[in-house]
Amino acid sequence: MQNATPWFPHGLYPHCFLLALIFLALPAIVPQAEPIRPEDFDSDRISLSGDGWTARKHLVHDNNGGERCYVELSVEGTVLHDLPASPSMDWPLEEQNWTRFHLFETPGGTPDVLAIVWFAGGAHGPLHLYLVGLGGEYPLLFTSSDATFGYLEDLDGDGMPEAVLYASAFEYFYRSAVTFNHAESPFPLLVAAYDPSQKRYTWSNERFPDVLVQKEATTEKRFHTRWPGEEKIPVSVAVDQHSNSARAYRVLMSWAVDACYRAGPQAGEAIIDAHTDPALAVFSQHTLTETLRRDTLYSSIDFNPVSN
Repeated sequence: MQNATPWFPHGLYPHCFLLALIFLALPAIVPQAEPIRPEDFDSDRISLSGDGWTARKHLVHDNNGGERCYVELSVEGTVLHDLPASPSMDWPLEEQNWTRFHLFETPGGTPDVLAIVWFAGGAHGPLHLYLVGLGGEYPLLFTSSDATFGYLEDLDGDGMPEAVLYASAFEYFYRSAVTFNHAESPFPLLVAAYDPSQKRYTWSNERFPDVLVQKEATTEKRFHTRWPGEEKIPVSVAVDQHSNSARAYRVLMSWAVDACYRAGPQAGEAIIDAHTDPALAVFSQHTLTETLRRDTLYSSIDFNPVSN
């Protein structure tokens, strides 16, 4: 019987075999995990348990006769943390969905991380975050303080989640040349990463420039859409708060603030200088610098020259 004709010439067999060996030797490509946002947290559980530990919600009466939801973390029956969380809103315990859990599982040998996110209430209330290490002494690794939680993601691939948050120091930007509402306010990014030497999370913007550049580029694009051309924003924005120039100025200041959190105040001052009338630039740079000086979170970023 005649042999079947191969689907490729015999001369390619050695090459195909070699290519197969190379392919098998390549490391497996593991897809990057998606960011974990507040809506991805478990809102239905009253408690969450693991190997020897339990986290549970419970209600605590305050001095004003109201209640607040707390999260108690116990290990082998001993309470190690009792963390204040959302206002109870007089809801029963099973409906306390303003306080939510997420278990971030880390690679072997590294303790998992329990993330607790909670809403402070109000029309524009912040989302707060606790991170607790589930091993050793079960330390409280991070609390979000004056920043509002955005998402968790392992940005550097080390197995530990980074926390990406929004700084609130510029909310309503009270010292600005124009008024800002909540939606128009600058909310620059802060990235918190686990520092093994300190055994806790620290502000680490300088380690993750790509995240900051992406946010800044989006704001810059919004500005050029609002204010095309080379004309500088005039001083009159302070008089006509509803003009197109005033709206462009608000976006410009958000862009400048984003740049400060990426590369320090000089970056923001340069943006203001390039796009505003000289008199407006002087005032805007002053209000920017003064607000940064009052922002305790900003002054803790390593690259920040204001803190020196």
